Amino acid sequence: MTGLQLKVPPDVVWVVVATFMWLASRLALGIAVETPIRIALAGSLVVSAGGLIIAARVTLARAHTTWHPTRSDRATYLVTAGPFRHSRNPLSAIFGHEYDVYASRVRRWL
Repeated sequence: MTGLQLKVPPDVVWVVVATFMWLASRLALGIAVETPIRIALAGSLVVSAGGLIIAARVTLARAHTTWHPTRSDRATYLVTAGPFRHSRNPLSAIFGHEYDVYASRVRRWL
């Protein structure tokens, strides 16, 4: 993964992005959207994203393999269940042909 190595875990990235989005909303006061609608929409997005992260972590934990993206060399099992039925990350060097078959039927990103 040269050039694209992950330096920050995805959990940290989404918290930082959410913070910047909140700050941007504070600066964009000219956009008139009712507060209850904004709160409901934001809440549903946070719950959905959190649920997806939890589902991915639980699936990886059940497979007894690493969840940490910067420690992909510690992966012990190719997880193709749960959220990973629909989205994948590149780890072909570790799993070889088994990964190639998986990659041929699952998109890289949602």
